[in-house]
Amino acid sequence: MLGDLPLAGHSAVRRTQQAALPPRLVLAVRPGTGSGLLARLLRSYDGTELELVFTHDRTKALRDGTADVALLCTGSDDLTELRTTEIMEENPLALLPREHPLAGRAAVTAAELRQDPAYQEQCPPMGLDEILDRVTVGRLITVVGSAVGERLTREVCAVPVTDLPATTLALGWLEHTARPEITAFVRAAQRIAVDHARFPVEAA
Repeated sequence: MLGDLPLAGHSAVRRTQQAALPPRLVLAVRPGTGSGLLARLLRSYDGTELELVFTHDRTKALRDGTADVALLCTGSDDLTELRTTEIMEENPLALLPREHPLAGRAAVTAAELRQDPAYQEQCPPMGLDEILDRVTVGRLITVVGSAVGERLTREVCAVPVTDLPATTLALGWLEHTARPEITAFVRAAQRIAVDHARFPVEAA
């Protein structure tokens, strides 16, 4: 039975079953990233049929065969046994309640954010809507990538953080997976990312 197979067996069976279907790609993304670059990518890509899987463990989705490609953060995701291509960088933004003393600043530092007990160094593993809700009621302050700035609510401010590095977004896939659909998708994503960086407002 399929349920008795180890993880590697599940992955092999799933990929064998997928091979009999028309070509398609499954892209794993973190919940809350459905704007900015991703939205533009979905609108502009006209290659192989593209499906989305929203998950906080995108590398697991690759390794168990749930996804073919994943949108990853090179500084925080485990990239062991994965091939990656960098797509773009996102500058760090602090999410603050509109009435917070730092909300009106042109920029803040991580040291200033750490003085607030609601600050969490690592963005919690939850959807963006819940993150914004927690920030709104003063239960959370955290740092996210600049693409989130396109989805802010009226009650939340995003302020640049000057002493944290940018986050590098990359597309990743298993090293032993060689499919022309993946190569074509990655190249298209690189082109679209260049346009997105050049004309960010248009992609909002």
